[in-house]
Amino acid sequence: MSIPTLILPAWLRPHLLQANHPGQLASQDLLRLREGLATYSPEKPAASIVIPAFNEAEHIAKTLSSLASLQLPRTRPIELLVVDDASTDATPEWLEALGVRFIRLPSNLSAKEARKAGLEACRGEIVLQADADSVYPPGWGFRFLDLLAQPEVAMVYGGHAFLPDPRTSRVALAVHEGLGNVARQIRRRHREHINVHGFNSAFWRGQGLQYGSYDHDQWGSEDGQMALALGKVGKLVYCHQLSCRVWTSPRRLLAQGGLWKGSARRLARDWRRMKEYLTGKS
Repeated sequence: MSIPTLILPAWLRPHLLQANHPGQLASQDLLRLREGLATYSPEKPAASIVIPAFNEAEHIAKTLSSLASLQLPRTRPIELLVVDDASTDATPEWLEALGVRFIRLPSNLSAKEARKAGLEACRGEIVLQADADSVYPPGWGFRFLDLLAQPEVAMVYGGHAFLPDPRTSRVALAVHEGLGNVARQIRRRHREHINVHGFNSAFWRGQGLQYGSYDHDQWGSEDGQMALALGKVGKLVYCHQLSCRVWTSPRRLLAQGGLWKGSARRLARDWRRMKEYLTGKS
């Protein structure tokens, strides 16, 4: 089980850029990011980092900064593909300024449609799912690749922590994460797919195309649906190492009426489904 931390790791701080447009970033910083991201253009990638993005100008520089600093393995070339879901802010400008490969959907569809488009357009044998409002540790993804080399493993996922936000303290966020870790351990018995997030997971592209799906009902999520489908093909494996822990924005949680209201709603949901988690029966 991941232990919440109250202190931001040293590797994270340089990536907390405060810029909503590439014109707000110093030219040397733009050059540094562009050079780091240039390594994601191999002719024959072994894996693909796929990111859906809709109006992420406020956050995507942090994400791309962290990816520019990944310690990529030379024997496993990786490509980066962003799916711009018809953003109306400066998201495309960021991608163009930093030389990131991206495709643009004709109209704002949905996260699941953006993920579908990315799955179809990427070229790697393995899909590393990421998000445009998350920050990735230097060794992220490598343990995923190792675990997927085991024939019985269909999908790998990691944990997360929340980035600081002016609306709540890091202490409060750590408490929420601790409660979430307990729920995650309980769900692993019969409903592990609920634990899987699209900002921190990986699977074989061929299996995703053949057996997977991002379609879900109103109670589910596109990443959980993919995990549910692939869990019928092989094992879902949780990676507990710090290199698999992603730092992400708490904005969706806070949008549910604040941290404590959002936490209460999630706890109530887990309590209602506790029998299902423990027995596999609804």
